[in-house]
Amino acid sequence: MIGKILGGLALLLASGPAQAAEAIRQGVPAPPDKPRVEKPVRTAAAQPAAATDPDQPKTWDVTLGLAAIMFPKYEGADAVTVWPLPYIDVKWKDIIFLNTFEGLGWNAWKTRNFRVGPVVTYVLPGDKISGANDTDFGIYGGLFAEFAFDYWKFDAKILQSLMGSSEGQKAEIGMGAGIKLERKVSLFARLSTSWASENEMKTYFGLSDREASDVTQFQNAKPKVLTYAPGAGMKDVALSLNVGWDVSERWKILGEGKYSYLLGDAADSPLVDRFGSANQFTLWTGVAYKF
Repeated sequence: MIGKILGGLALLLASGPAQAAEAIRQGVPAPPDKPRVEKPVRTAAAQPAAATDPDQPKTWDVTLGLAAIMFPKYEGADAVTVWPLPYIDVKWKDIIFLNTFEGLGWNAWKTRNFRVGPVVTYVLPGDKISGANDTDFGIYGGLFAEFAFDYWKFDAKILQSLMGSSEGQKAEIGMGAGIKLERKVSLFARLSTSWASENEMKTYFGLSDREASDVTQFQNAKPKVLTYAPGAGMKDVALSLNVGWDVSERWKILGEGKYSYLLGDAADSPLVDRFGSANQFTLWTGVAYKF
């Protein structure tokens, strides 16, 4: 036995790399200063599940919680109201998403930096001043597009009313930048502007003859309020700041503050100019658990 081992060592030392490799394949022990390491053979049972592959999105990504939102009583109001809301942020394979503030959408085409697809979202009801018609809870459907790179994100959305007081269309474009600070605090600032069709503007900022008369009476307005029929056009510009704090691996605190300034026919509406304000503030905050 010792003679065989010594013979193998001599063969390895005397031979070139090709001969040494052949000797190893034939069962001769490798030199002690270069031990041979066998690669483990993975069976099908030993292969990791696709969901654990860091390069593959999880099948389900679910975060649920509770939030409260403070927003104008109606678009253009100078008074606010507060509502409780469920916080929902669910993604399926990074294809379908459902979010309290973004709506229900499908990433129909998605690359590393770009995504586009259909989306369904909603608007909360508006409680206008006495004499003017309130606006109902509404549902909108349309298309969204988003391009992101490094810290920057550019987005656009065009929507058609599907249910509610309006039968019009609206569109929005925005750009923003985000950073992540120490202690797992993330910040995202966004600048945006929106456009609304004639029907959309009339629904939220217009006054019919009857409404103008009733508002004059109920608000004891002098001079009297006149009929107002706004046209299509740019509606507002807005600046928002979103904050997220990962308190732990599972729990997080979230919030966003938004300031918007009404423009054009929206700002000139008596509902805004006489009884409200072009300066609009929205604030929401919540706590959520990541499953």
